[in-house]
This record gives sequence, structure tokens and C-alpha cells, in this order.
Amino acid sequence: MTLGGGYMLPSREGHKIAAIGLGITMKTDGKSTHDAYSMFEYIVPPQTSGPPPHVHTREDESFVCIAGQLSVMLGGENFTIGHGDYLLLPRDVVHTFRNATDEEARVISVVSPAGLVVALEA
Repeated sequence: MTLGGGYMLPSREGHKIAAIGLGITMKTDGKSTHDAYSMFEYIVPPQTSGPPPHVHTREDESFVCIAGQLSVMLGGENFTIGHGDYLLLPRDVVHTFRNATDEEARVISVVSPAGLVVALEA
């Protein structure tokens, strides 16, 4: 739906990205935000790991949990985020995540600046 040059997308709608068993939906990208940020909705099934430990070298990533819980390893520390929790994953810091529960987890991820460059940890 277009709203005066903007647009609205319901939950779980947008550009689907097939990746590592997760439901990833791009909500917006640099074309829409003048390269300021990209936004994704992650649906992480129960007992599912996200990507292997990795680093973003040019962008910061933020997670806002909107359902369930997600275990996140960030720079060697472990966090559990739940509904409404926010976690900043700064560039150049190794991180990964996992849904260790029996319920689906959903996270909004904001990446700034727009795009997503990943370097896997050796």
C-alpha cells in the first residue's frame, strides 16, 4: 500500500529471502531510505540456529524481539532477548543467534547504513 510516497507492509509481507532455514523478509532497503538503513523481519522456527558466527564490517545491526525469545552471542557474551527487548550488534563484533525454545521467535532487524556485508569467522 502506498502512502504519500511511503508504503505499508503487514507482518510477514515484503521481499522474501531464502536463507539457512529462517524466514527472512526484507521490509525496506536502501532504495527506499536513501541508503540510510535496511529493515528485515526474521522468523526463527523453534530449535533453529541462525547464521554461523560472523561480522558485519560496514554496518551496525539492531534487533527488536517481537515474539518468542532469541539467544544471541555478541562478542563472546550471551544474551537472551524476549518480547520488546532491543539489542545493538555493532559493526566489527562477532555475533550469531539461535532460537533454543519450542516456540517461534520473531525479530525486526535494522541494518545501518543500508545493505548487509557479512564476513564469516574462521
